[in-house]
Amino acid sequence: MDKGIAGFYKYEKQVSRLLLWAAGLAIFISCLGLLGLVSYTIRQRTKVIGVRKILGASIVQVVSLILKDFMQLILDAFIIATPLA
Repeated sequence: MDKGIAGFYKYEKQVSRLLLWAAGLAIFISCLGLLGLVSYTIRQRTKVIGVRKILGASIVQVVSLILKDFMQLILDAFIIATPLA
């Protein structure tokens, strides 16, 4: 009987390990998506960033300008995904 129960736990550990890898892969892919979105946005707004730097904006101000847009997108995604999870 102990071997039977140990077999069930072995199966549960394998499923747990598989789910851990799948979750890690999903997080990695989502981070790559965010990186691509940031890269695309920065390329689109290169002129705006350049003009702000010429007019005396600090790096913190430029980063906060870009970060504000992404934080809004991430907050919207969180609000949509929370009830589904």
